[in-house]
Amino acid sequence: MRGWLFVVAAAGCGAPSPGLPSAASPARPIAGTTPPRMPIVQLGGSFGCAIRLDETLVCWDGDEPARIAPPSGTFEQLAVGDGHACALRSDRSVACWGDNARGEATPPPGAFTQIAVGDEVSCGIRSDRAIACWGHEDRTAVPPGLFIQLSLAAGHACAVATDGHIACWGAGSHGQSVAPVGAFRRVDVGLFHSCGTRRDGTVLCWGFNSDGQTAAPPGLFRTVVPRWTHTCGLREDDQILCWGRNSVGQSTVPAGDYTGVTAGLAHSCGLRANRTAVCWGDNV
Repeated sequence: MRGWLFVVAAAGCGAPSPGLPSAASPARPIAGTTPPRMPIVQLGGSFGCAIRLDETLVCWDGDEPARIAPPSGTFEQLAVGDGHACALRSDRSVACWGDNARGEATPPPGAFTQIAVGDEVSCGIRSDRAIACWGHEDRTAVPPGLFIQLSLAAGHACAVATDGHIACWGAGSHGQSVAPVGAFRRVDVGLFHSCGTRRDGTVLCWGFNSDGQTAAPPGLFRTVVPRWTHTCGLREDDQILCWGRNSVGQSTVPAGDYTGVTAGLAHSCGLRANRTAVCWGDNV
């Protein structure tokens, strides 16, 4: 395990419909949302899981089945959804637990380099760089090709191919699955919009744009986190910028330098260099 990663996923299941009005308000701290000090932390719909410093798993809070009895062993990656979770073992095999009505917690055998989870579906990039998905049959028809990174949300998914182009599949009623042309190093998807980080560090977003959540600002970014009606990104100068809806202060970032960023439906969090998390927006 190398260094610290701050990775928090807010599940998109049961989200309100797009199009609610917005009104700016100041950012405020969110009580009780600071995760434990772990190398890798992810939050699902009402539970959280983490990879400890000894590379074992722990889950806490909430009433979702995925929090109960995570598998034993040592792990390198973690992906948490609304009702299930998956983790990549040190031997590169995948273990999943929680809801399994569609087979989303029954991974195939083999070695993987990355995993991701969505609504009743899980996906991974195999060691040969092909994508494999398991779970909901309507969301497992992945595109052919070789890929280096993928991202899943409630209803759609996108992945970056080895040549830099983005391929998306799944729901597309808001254009979130219509990938732009160009060479990218990373793609991240939210409920109804997606964002790609180009190889030069600039960001391009597409899809649902009720509140300007796809209007990425200029600058160079390390990572971008689209969620519902707002988006946050960590720039190369260690500053977090958020854009889109700010009805409860979810886009008003507290001053300071950061090493990580995440966002939920109506709140956002950043990780500082001292390994403390700062959150702002709705107290979910």
